[in-house]
Amino acid sequence: MEQAGEKSLKTESEDKRLLILLENGIEYAEFRKVAGQYEGFQKTVCALTPFAVHYCENNGIPFILPEECFNGEDISYQEDSEALIKELVERLNEYCVSRSMEKIKFPLEIGNYFFLQLYVVIGSLHFKSFLLKKVIEQVRPEAIISFVTRKPMGMFLGFRSDPRVNAFHELLLNSPYKERCRFLIYEFNKKEPIGKRLIGTARDKARSLFLKFPLLQKYYFLRRNGINPLDMWGKGKPKVLVVGSLYNWKYVFRHPWFKDKAVMTWTGGERIPSGKRPSGDIFKEWLGWDNRFLGFNLSALLGTQMAMIEATFERLMRTTSHDIEKMKGIGLVVSSAFSYPMQNHIANIAKFLGKPVVIYQHGEMNLYRDALFTKASELLYADYYLSFGEGVGSKYAEFEGNHRFFKKAVPVGSASLDRLKNSNGTDGYILYATGKYLLNSHPFIFTTGIDNRLYNSQKKILSFLEGVAKDGKHKVIWKLNNTHLHSEVPFKAAGVNVVHFEKSFVELLNEACLVILDAPATTSLEVCCTVKPLFVLLNRSKWLKEPEELLRRRAVVAYTPEELVEKVGNFLENGSYSADLHDREFIKKYGTCKDDGNSAQRALEFISSVLERRPAETDAICNGGHLSEDLIAESGSPSRVA
Repeated sequence: MEQAGEKSLKTESEDKRLLILLENGIEYAEFRKVAGQYEGFQKTVCALTPFAVHYCENNGIPFILPEECFNGEDISYQEDSEALIKELVERLNEYCVSRSMEKIKFPLEIGNYFFLQLYVVIGSLHFKSFLLKKVIEQVRPEAIISFVTRKPMGMFLGFRSDPRVNAFHELLLNSPYKERCRFLIYEFNKKEPIGKRLIGTARDKARSLFLKFPLLQKYYFLRRNGINPLDMWGKGKPKVLVVGSLYNWKYVFRHPWFKDKAVMTWTGGERIPSGKRPSGDIFKEWLGWDNRFLGFNLSALLGTQMAMIEATFERLMRTTSHDIEKMKGIGLVVSSAFSYPMQNHIANIAKFLGKPVVIYQHGEMNLYRDALFTKASELLYADYYLSFGEGVGSKYAEFEGNHRFFKKAVPVGSASLDRLKNSNGTDGYILYATGKYLLNSHPFIFTTGIDNRLYNSQKKILSFLEGVAKDGKHKVIWKLNNTHLHSEVPFKAAGVNVVHFEKSFVELLNEACLVILDAPATTSLEVCCTVKPLFVLLNRSKWLKEPEELLRRRAVVAYTPEELVEKVGNFLENGSYSADLHDREFIKKYGTCKDDGNSAQRALEFISSVLERRPAETDAICNGGHLSEDLIAESGSPSRVA
């Protein structure tokens, strides 16, 4: 009887399951301190990030990946998520417009202003809720271990939490699984190289300083983009207000033809007013909107965003009349994207006063789907969208004439890409540019397992390149992504030079003899402007059919890292290259338009027609009209444009 009882007790203990949700190796070290309390449990480690995967692999710890628990249902959940977010945006608009029209006679569309922030924050919470639900349903644990840092990690980009840690703590506290959870507190002291740490600290302090002193920010920003602040004064000339980062616009406004005809002024509009965290749920109190998703109460996690929205609304109720008066002296508003609430507010004022608004594309577009990002950052207040080429236009065709103010996408080409056509040296190093980890901080837009595919690709490509570097025939540079926090990687590469923020990809491109991309985006356009050999891995995000087919004409494309390194090896050994280095169809369709070096001039002619209210000319350019001869004559050779 005693032996039978002992066997029964042992079987019961072995049937208990423990789920450990792991984001990094420091957390597992913390778990080891309490592991004895779970002796007899069947332990399942779910590696949530590449950092956790790397730690488990190096320490022989069995683990599962979140995507192993998915079954293709994420598409339907994406639709539910987007519907909830759009409903919140619409309700915020209705509530705030009603109040602002009554008090200040202006429609404060606060939902639109915060559309991008709400999409990123709430969309990522929805995705993480889905991830947790699927993993927990698969493992069916009696107990769940999660982790939280002892000190708060602060905000990232001013409106969302640090993506590296604490991603699931508050979610689980507001979930149906709360009673099964135990949260282990630990110190997150990630050591970084002193140079990298100093660069990051300097960047953060500079950003904080600039946001406090707008005039200092304006002076530095214009100088950095090659524009003399003194050029911003000129009597009798129409004013063009640039909102946010210049990107391609800087080549337009440096042009002597523009200086003769108009005056540029600039505002950042990136600062988001902060406020005291509300005691209640203002989304529910104001709007009757309850953010429950898959059993998770997510409104409890949005206090910071609610505080920002409330503070922004209160501030704009006080300052909008003054903002309207300032806008009356502006003839045209341009931007690369309206990503921040104050930027959208400026554009809304422009439309309220009947001013035209033009967006100029600033990175790759229409190579793959981006869900709500375009609507949330480009099309809320724009009249026109200056695109890099005809291939981009199809993305915007459905919005022409039936989406708020939007009239037309106009292909002009990228002035930035035009400048790369002469970067054709082939005697330098092998340049491997890698993508960034999303760290589960994204809405339902990317195929599942995107980070682990990148991690596995990096391992295999670097292993190959380490061998190449060891042979001594080629120097190898590994260029990390330039997105702060998301660009960190869990491993080093022997014999390979690593470049992070020290130089940009474009700066490195000029001396590369061949380029490898594991997450092609704007980088693919930049390389295709040159005649450098390009090897591309397309296993991370699914590209649309046309751009993929055109890319294959110019670049050697692979769909597994094994296939990629084999093709690179063949090229290094015998020069085998299955594409045409001189094929320009991909770059013309998605990058440089007519590929004649006159993208800045086309953009100039278009905004001139809009600024001077010449509708017939504007329509002609929209419909493929030619660049005027006088503009080409004044600009001279494209290479002479500053």
